[in-house]
Amino acid sequence: MKASPVKKVVWFARSSLLVIPGLTTDDAAYRREMKRLEIEHDSYLLHGSGATTHLFKDGRGGDFALVCINPQGRTIAEVAALVAHECAHIWQYSKKLMRETSPGEEVEAYAIQWLVLQIMCELYPRGKR
Repeated sequence: MKASPVKKVVWFARSSLLVIPGLTTDDAAYRREMKRLEIEHDSYLLHGSGATTHLFKDGRGGDFALVCINPQGRTIAEVAALVAHECAHIWQYSKKLMRETSPGEEVEAYAIQWLVLQIMCELYPRGKR
């Protein structure tokens, strides 16, 4: 099953995280969003990787974590592994923002699970699974 291309930047609800997570599979959408937010940006995917998470603050002090991923030519399992890896980075960033040094293991697990679920449901919408 192929992932659905996300030709825009999709922002998810913050939940209990102090960061607003987002997703795109499109370099042009990434560049447009960085321009809109007036953020100096790196490459969409760093060093030819399959996925990259960009962490930044907007001009109003909001914290964001934008996952950029190229799912083309990858199995669902490979995409899920990349997504889980990137979601761990988002959790680490959120934990740093909370100044939390030792959250409960279940808190960490549920936070990462929630992030992975949001992204995977966007990449593989219910009607296309």
